[in-house]
Amino acid sequence: MEEKKDKKVVYISGPITGVKNYREIFKLAEDDLTALGYTVLNPAVLPGGLTNAQYLRIDMAMLDCADAIVLLPGWAASDGATLEKDFARYKDLPRTVYRIKSPLGGHVMDELERRAWLETGLMEAFMWAPRQEGVRY
Repeated sequence: MEEKKDKKVVYISGPITGVKNYREIFKLAEDDLTALGYTVLNPAVLPGGLTNAQYLRIDMAMLDCADAIVLLPGWAASDGATLEKDFARYKDLPRTVYRIKSPLGGHVMDELERRAWLETGLMEAFMWAPRQEGVRY
């Protein structure tokens, strides 16, 4: 007998390789999503010592269990996150980008500025937006 799921399961995707403090960045997103009532799958909590291919296989299994994917800033520069986004599109999962608002307007920030906004708590509320028809993510 299958259990009834009460919460949506979301998978966090973003750059890990070469990003300082990636665990903290993913954790902040995880905390925001958890506070909003989601069950969060966070690949940044996996143990060290595996190959990129091993991590990707685990990540894809996690994503396969998710109802949606949340893409962190910088995801497009990550080969792994790009593959995850493509897999989510193939599965027709809702996709949304975790946005951090700049005081100057817009949402494009470098790693240092993004980190400062996360640490000071001056981040706009996470926006769960349903996938829009005709928009390719």
